[in-house]
Amino acid sequence: MISSASHRVRPVFVVAIVSLLYVSFSGGCLRKWMAKREAARETARLAESEQTQADADAGSLGPPASTGVDGAREDEATDGNAPGSSSFAGVVGLSEVGDPGLEVAVWTCDDTGFGAARVLAGYADRPVPISEAQRAAWQRRGLRFVAVPIGEIDTLARATRPMSPVQRQRFGQLTTWSAVVRGPRIPVGSTGPRGAIPSGKPRLIARAWIEPDLSSGEMRRVVRIEAGVQIEKSRSTEFLRDSDELRSVSDDGVLIDGLLVSFVADGRNAIVLVGESPAIDWATLPGVLASSDSNDESAQPGANPTRPGVGGMGPGEPAGRSLGERMLAAEAIPARNGRPGAPPRKVLVVLIPRVQAGAVGGVNDAVPAVSE
Repeated sequence: MISSASHRVRPVFVVAIVSLLYVSFSGGCLRKWMAKREAARETARLAESEQTQADADAGSLGPPASTGVDGAREDEATDGNAPGSSSFAGVVGLSEVGDPGLEVAVWTCDDTGFGAARVLAGYADRPVPISEAQRAAWQRRGLRFVAVPIGEIDTLARATRPMSPVQRQRFGQLTTWSAVVRGPRIPVGSTGPRGAIPSGKPRLIARAWIEPDLSSGEMRRVVRIEAGVQIEKSRSTEFLRDSDELRSVSDDGVLIDGLLVSFVADGRNAIVLVGESPAIDWATLPGVLASSDSNDESAQPGANPTRPGVGGMGPGEPAGRSLGERMLAAEAIPARNGRPGAPPRKVLVVLIPRVQAGAVGGVNDAVPAVSE
């Protein structure tokens, strides 16, 4: 009886030992696998952090966060949708479907030799549906409005030497304030021609809707567009708010005093917003120095030799740059340590009023579609 019982216990004992060895071995493997996975994650986080810092140092520029598109980079210029490529479909004609209201197009261009200003200067004298006082207030902060006929937006895009594809969003009618473009973070302690600049991420906010207009003597549809600049508040404090509490636009960050504008557009013109130094006069832009003057550091490719605020401070934020320049422009980056440099860049933000659903131009059936 004892022998028979021991024979029955022995297999159970062996199974238990094998099970313990398996659990121990597999647990060790699992821990090693998890350790390797965590190490890989940490490496990826460090690489992402370094890239983020590099982009910040380069003055990386961001399109609408709501589109989910990252900031434009120079290596995107080879994309088939880039305005400079032969397969470019056109800024105006790309979006033929959507609700009436506001559409926003954004691209980064090469600003070597004041390139963007030289192109936009040709439109500087055209009337803009914004009061002179408001326009001047924005210009003092480094932001300029230019009206460009819808049919000439594609020509404008190509002339500005684009470095990125056109990034677009058909917002339609925005009944609440929404972010349409975000700029890179402004460091603490930054100052500009107007004094201290709040730190944080600046963003262009807007709302838009269709309304009737009788100013021309007959009923027509127009797009009411309101826009402002805000320094976005950190999202880390959102959980402290009561979800049922009514919110206002000021709850999302600091509104820059004087940078709030309201106007109507009938769809004939797009409104281009560009960051530019208040000290730059587009009517008297300096000549471009010849690159053969190799002894002159400012004559190197990518230099804007007389732009205020430039000089001696590397790729960071030079003192005296305005809010608009910090938001929609980046200075040239010199080549160093084997890394290639980059020319000065500008981001052009184009506000396109769409009076009718799916309209190309959308001017109460008065403007023909743009063809390539």
